[in-house]
Amino acid sequence: MRVFIDVGCNRGQYAFNWVAIPDVKVFAFEPNQELFALLKHHESDKFKVFDYAIGTEEGVKKFNIGDNDATSSLKNFAEGYTAIAYSHSVDVNVIRLDTFCLANGITEIEHLKIDAQGSDLDVLKSMGDYLRVTKTIMVEAFINNDEDVYEGEVKENQVIQFLTPLGFVLTNRAVDGNYADLTFERH
Repeated sequence: MRVFIDVGCNRGQYAFNWVAIPDVKVFAFEPNQELFALLKHHESDKFKVFDYAIGTEEGVKKFNIGDNDATSSLKNFAEGYTAIAYSHSVDVNVIRLDTFCLANGITEIEHLKIDAQGSDLDVLKSMGDYLRVTKTIMVEAFINNDEDVYEGEVKENQVIQFLTPLGFVLTNRAVDGNYADLTFERH
């Protein structure tokens, strides 16, 4: 069984496509309780969803729910950023991805997708040694410029600098506004 992991599953845009692939099991993470409840209705032997946020430090943290649910994040909006607002904040459980993989007997990851609204590098760092057994990674990162959306959000060059020494090669870059979806393969 090949393992696909979706961090920041949102409404399942990627995860539901993966479930159709033979011999795949999808583990999805979505801390927004409203979205988690919607995803939970689709659980099966091939699709499991968890309401954890993923980060480098485990515990309970404030999670900001955006007016647009795709903007919800552990991070605050950058000072002066007013294009989108948070409707409210809730406490969520945060776990490391290596802790989750160990507890669930995961020994190899076929594909990891991360869309954690600025916390994407923290998700990568939370994998620890599991990065060595991950084949492909797709991660969203802010294009390097001076206009941040989230406080301390990860930049494209930071993701590349983190993954390249670990044997990952950037194989695709898809730009959408101020963000790039970066796809890496382990060589």
